[in-house]
Amino acid sequence: MKKVLLTLLACLPVIFVNAQNCTADPAFQDSTGVFPLPYDPDVSPDGGIRECAVIGEEYNFTLTVGVGDSITVFGQRLALDAITIENVTGLPVGVNVIYEPANAIFPAGSIGCAKLTGIPTNDNDPGLYDLTISAIVSFENPLFPDFPVTFPDTSAASLAPGEYVIQVLADAGDDCMPVSTRNVLAEKVSLQANPNPSAGPLNIEINADIFGDFNMHVVDLLGQSVHREKVRINQGFNNFPFDGTHLANGLYFLVLENELGRVAQKITIQH
Repeated sequence: MKKVLLTLLACLPVIFVNAQNCTADPAFQDSTGVFPLPYDPDVSPDGGIRECAVIGEEYNFTLTVGVGDSITVFGQRLALDAITIENVTGLPVGVNVIYEPANAIFPAGSIGCAKLTGIPTNDNDPGLYDLTISAIVSFENPLFPDFPVTFPDTSAASLAPGEYVIQVLADAGDDCMPVSTRNVLAEKVSLQANPNPSAGPLNIEINADIFGDFNMHVVDLLGQSVHREKVRINQGFNNFPFDGTHLANGLYFLVLENELGRVAQKITIQH
């Protein structure tokens, strides 16, 4: 017995070190998704992977995985069981992913993390490496089947049409430049939601230099559309009511789009 106890005690430092491999951001305790969000000039201009990797040097970047108690899917509020990350593809050679918890299963009502870590090898060409995170969402009710999700998601209704990109540099002295794209609509239309956070009811305020028909929708952090409608925008100030009392607590995105692009506003529902 004494030998067994000594063996277990010897393992404790290793377990402790592994538990500290990454630290989740507690700000996302009540939200469901991967944070920071993929970079998008409107939805998440501060998102994406902002740290460049250098060939031959250690690289570390941590993503927080938040899993709320429920999400709204196809108009129904469904209790979550867990989200399991299955894979991260597109990583530079030498960079891997470690998780906390280590099995990459994140139960409902929890946060964890995924750390991109390693030393990029000379097998990599300097440049941009697009990453895709594949996950499985499981529900508490066994009648609802598991379904796969990806981040970023390029579907039209997605909150995350942007990019997770690691820029690999040949030398630490090379310029590290964030990915950027041009969005014409963002130069012509501004979008605001008040109050924010909200218990549900809020006003959508739009100032526009143009007029026309727009698609307006609200998406959750899994990219699922929870509300969609067409709106007519006049030049100048516009105001539309929105009732989000049916939505679960958490972060959402209010998106306005047409052929010129899209603008978006984060909204938080707190009942």
